[in-house]
Amino acid sequence: MYTQCPQCLTIYRVAEGDLAAARGHGRCGHCDSVFDMLPTLTTQLPLESIEFLPEHAAQATPPTLGAPVLRPRSAHASAPTADP
Repeated sequence: MYTQCPQCLTIYRVAEGDLAAARGHGRCGHCDSVFDMLPTLTTQLPLESIEFLPEHAAQATPPTLGAPVLRPRSAHASAPTADP
């Protein structure tokens, strides 16, 4: 995937894992600005000359998450039991 810094227009390749770990934000290595990578995120670069990557409108409704991968333990399950 690719994204573009809105300040200096530098384009970066971004791995899905890095995007998730950074929660969609990145710091430009060229101009040092922090920006939201999601609006210009694209899977492939256009074949024609690039000045701006097209921005995507925010979704009206957020995506529905599926089943959780990990759930926290309840407070009772992790509490030590007292020996009588």
